[in-house]
Amino acid sequence: MSTQHFSPGSFLASIPATLGFFPQDSLVLAGFHLSSPQPGQTTATVTSGPIARLSLSDLERIDAISETLDALDSDFFLAFIVRQGNSRALARQVDTHCRAAEIPLGALWSTYEIAAGEQVRLEFVSDTVAAISSWKHHLRGDVIPPLERTSSMRELIARGEELPELDRESFLGQFRRDTEAISEEQSRLWSWALENKVMDLYDSEDKDSAPYALVEEFFAALDQLPAAVTVEEIKEDLAFLELLGSCLADRALRDMAIVAVGNTSSMVLYRALQAAAHVFSGTIRANALSLLALEAAARQWMTVVPAALSCAQEEEQGHTLAQLLFNAYMHGLITDSVTACTEAAEQLCSSVGIHRARCC
Repeated sequence: MSTQHFSPGSFLASIPATLGFFPQDSLVLAGFHLSSPQPGQTTATVTSGPIARLSLSDLERIDAISETLDALDSDFFLAFIVRQGNSRALARQVDTHCRAAEIPLGALWSTYEIAAGEQVRLEFVSDTVAAISSWKHHLRGDVIPPLERTSSMRELIARGEELPELDRESFLGQFRRDTEAISEEQSRLWSWALENKVMDLYDSEDKDSAPYALVEEFFAALDQLPAAVTVEEIKEDLAFLELLGSCLADRALRDMAIVAVGNTSSMVLYRALQAAAHVFSGTIRANALSLLALEAAARQWMTVVPAALSCAQEEEQGHTLAQLLFNAYMHGLITDSVTACTEAAEQLCSSVGIHRARCC
């Protein structure tokens, strides 16, 4: 988009489709790339890049995510506060945190909610971010247009998808740990035990076969589950969860298990990964959520992908697979990632004598 055509209202209208939910009490940080004017033009072209969402009660995490944002090589960031009430003091806090984290924040707007007709107020424009120095007079207040006018929302509507109404927690509930079924301490101990079990297999006399036998057993057990099995029923099948958790406890085994992703005629793997996300902790849970995002992408459930990956990165900061997949999603390459990951998984399985064709 050219600088003249940037509209903070229209940009905000596209955010729910990108995140998969309507953010509330949130800070949205959006990265942008700035390219030189084309021959015969006088204005630069601005392309949107990565988008991050933080709770307003958790602004100190700006520093924690700055390294990831920096790796995506944005020229500058624009910020949006979504909350009821005056946001001037919060805007100053965001500016302070971004300066400390060396995030080039060009401007910040606020709005009460992302809904048609809401006012978008310009809180400040930076005097220090060189990338927007020639663009400042284009930055002003705005109004959010009807959301269905944005291309991303039109795609969701065409597929019959509905986003949760201003309630992130209800949408992320399907990925939360089930503390009623298993306490956080029990979850942590079980996950730790499975990680150690797999490590012991790599140190055993059968180290060249024993770890990979777990993957074969998992595939066999997955195929035995009834097509109509529910998440709750899987959570009661401790033997199956033990197998799944073991495969998700190790990077190599996890990468082999990815070969099962993409069988869109069956919900069994999706529900199994949901169950794992409910009962495990740490690496196992983060891996379950990352595979869940891959499975959702294979089904074209694009509202699920960023939410699952967000939860994975919350569970384990710096989780490599979740970061790679989120970057791919933000650049429109998540479908390509599904293909690449499942092809690599098939090759890994074949290299250790496991013969299971990837789902096409």
